[in-house]
Amino acid sequence: MEGTLPGEPSLPFYVRCNRLRAQQPTGTLMVMAVATLVAYRCWDLLSPAALSWLLTAYALCLLDLVWRRRWPTSYRRWREALVALLWLNCFRAAAPWSLMSRFLDHLGPQAVGGGMAAHAARLLFASGAPQMAVHLLALRMRLSVGALVQLAVVAASLPHNPAICAAAPLAHPRAQQFTRQLYLLLAAVASWVGPAHGQGATPSPEQQCAVLLTWLRVSGALLAPLMWQLLSEARLFRRHQAQRRQAGMALERGLHAAVYSAVASLSQGRGLLHVLIVIWLCLVVSWTLSALLAMAVAPWQLPMPA
Repeated sequence: MEGTLPGEPSLPFYVRCNRLRAQQPTGTLMVMAVATLVAYRCWDLLSPAALSWLLTAYALCLLDLVWRRRWPTSYRRWREALVALLWLNCFRAAAPWSLMSRFLDHLGPQAVGGGMAAHAARLLFASGAPQMAVHLLALRMRLSVGALVQLAVVAASLPHNPAICAAAPLAHPRAQQFTRQLYLLLAAVASWVGPAHGQGATPSPEQQCAVLLTWLRVSGALLAPLMWQLLSEARLFRRHQAQRRQAGMALERGLHAAVYSAVASLSQGRGLLHVLIVIWLCLVVSWTLSALLAMAVAPWQLPMPA
């Protein structure tokens, strides 16, 4: 998010960011484009529930566009609530995940071709993480609210993992072999001591698939977009603080201010080793969180990072 922060420096930073986002309808148009692409590619597979889900997304997007143009002051006040509704409609309902499962079954077992990279790409698509990341980056909210809503969206997707993992391109024996290799590789990197086998039974291919789908959502649709938002907004926050200092006002304080300041200090003058350590820590956190979330829905004993 770039641009000049609107409003006076006396306003809280999140209010000025919200005003800046209210001036940019690009995110809403991106969501409408994604919905249009889904309708085009999956028209023959749409159930009444899926069609209702798409129409609701269109209606909310149109409401967003009209509201921001006709009543900008009211829109700025309620924008985050409308964005939260868009997020929850797009991914919390069962319809999109049911449609994903039907689409994968429609592809059939012939979609298993390719090697490990092709299978990883299929898992990424099946997880819905790219679509979720687009929504998170295109329709931003203040950091704390956005993180909570996105975590709720990720948690709501977990009960649909078994149906997605049972789809033909992921349930094929060759696909399950690739799934196992990816699972053990990530467990090894996260534990740093090689593949952990735990003391319980080895997870089944379906369970390994469920953990991988959850990890892709946690890392690719939650942590990575939030880190990008943190880095981009930290630059704007420094500008905001500088404007307050020039105006003779006290610097803004609070939870968000502390987080932005910490991110700014950590991102300055750091070398490759520092970046690699941060990436590894994020991997450990996301892998552990994914295993915990997966167990919360379907409890089984999983190898956890040491």
